[in-house]
Amino acid sequence: MSKQAPVLFVTEYEKRVNQKLQRIGNKLLKTASSKDPKNKDKIKIFVGGSGEAVERPSRNSDIPYMNSGRTAVELALTAYFAGDPVDWEDLESMEVDDIQTIADTAALAIGRKIDDVIISELNTNAGLVTEGDGSEACSVRMIMNAIEKAHLADWPEDDGNWYCLLGPNAWGHMMTYKQFANADYVGDRLPFVNKASIREWNGVVFMRQRGLISPAGGEENGLLYYGPALAAAAGTAKPDINWMGGQKQLWSIMDKVRVGAKLSQTAAALKLHYATDVAYQDVYHTPA
Repeated sequence: MSKQAPVLFVTEYEKRVNQKLQRIGNKLLKTASSKDPKNKDKIKIFVGGSGEAVERPSRNSDIPYMNSGRTAVELALTAYFAGDPVDWEDLESMEVDDIQTIADTAALAIGRKIDDVIISELNTNAGLVTEGDGSEACSVRMIMNAIEKAHLADWPEDDGNWYCLLGPNAWGHMMTYKQFANADYVGDRLPFVNKASIREWNGVVFMRQRGLISPAGGEENGLLYYGPALAAAAGTAKPDINWMGGQKQLWSIMDKVRVGAKLSQTAAALKLHYATDVAYQDVYHTPA
């Protein structure tokens, strides 16, 4: 025998899980070229490339088109699920704050999966030469070398769309460099959007990010990439709430979201291969 979940729970849960997902569920979708797939399992996203303006060869001659690299990227979206059982006695006595707790758990789980899909795509297809060999901790020298490689690949340098993902250990090492940590070097409007885990420095938005790929013990791959060259999509969370009777006597809450990501040009990303088992320095590295 089936029955209906309390109306308050159904309406509040669906609203709150999507509000949480859109607000803070994930960080990386906002850095890419993205759009709502509207429940489709395959979509196209147009992503920008690089190009060079040219002069007309001569009077009355055809003007050559620039090789912009603009691409229509087709994304195949994979469905991911975040399920949660709730006992019938608990559900029927829940208030709004209790519903928020369950919705937060699902939204954050889905958000982490969206970030994981994007990280996997970048790690797999980053085409520029990797900076570092995993033997040293992340450093200003390593970051500057990586930025130089990225800029030599003929992408815009200062449009605010370069992103660098660093794991907690690498972030800790970078915070020992005065150039990175001190507002005297990075500008008075930072830390970026008042979040300690996100800051902008040297034309790149840096994010402290969990879930980066570890190629070996004590090592990790950070990522530097140009956001507009990355296509990504994630739909709205669709909760399915069903009564599980019999011996279970609980409500099954199953949230589903479709996610996909694809790097349109491999030269728009590179990996930073650093060690994660190096102790922090107790004092600032002082700029020369």
